[in-house]
Amino acid sequence: PGWHIECSSFCRKMFGDEPPCPVLHSGGRDLRFPHHENEIAQSQALLETDRWVQHWVHAGQLSIRGLKMSKSLKNFVTIKDYLANGGSPSLWRIFCLLHRYSADIEWSPEGEAEARAWERSFASFFAAVRPVATLHQHPYSAYEEHQEKHGAGAPLRWPEEAHELLECLVLTRHQVADHLRDDIDTPSAMRRL
Repeated sequence: PGWHIECSSFCRKMFGDEPPCPVLHSGGRDLRFPHHENEIAQSQALLETDRWVQHWVHAGQLSIRGLKMSKSLKNFVTIKDYLANGGSPSLWRIFCLLHRYSADIEWSPEGEAEARAWERSFASFFAAVRPVATLHQHPYSAYEEHQEKHGAGAPLRWPEEAHELLECLVLTRHQVADHLRDDIDTPSAMRRL
């Protein structure tokens, strides 16, 4: 029971006594009961409130070779080792985004290969749209170049592919936002990207 009290005290120290505090509290799905239930009971009794935390987020478990990654099982990979063996921060982020935060996930060579394929796809996409995006980022220099080439007062017309890209960008932004509002559905958001 000591660690439940320790976490309740830590939250009170960090976020104060005014409920709901904290607004968001998270942890692994395995902490829902008994740990978080005990934190709730202790904190609500102390603060004399029936709502201590506004939102709870419980993440799934990360497994390696079929077993939950754990220090006690000694089947964990340190960040230092992960990076030394060819991993990258962006690769890890992509791997995580391809799964629901609440789902159990298995770190495997196949999962790493899928994340690498996504990483290459994003790199290829951004390399292909960079010329159009650069034009959009620097409209005044593009306008000046256009005026020099076509004469003063000539209207600057965006190429057709720039219009198509902009329309796609606007639609995709809305779709991604909708998926993220739907219980942080990152796999569907990634498919939209």
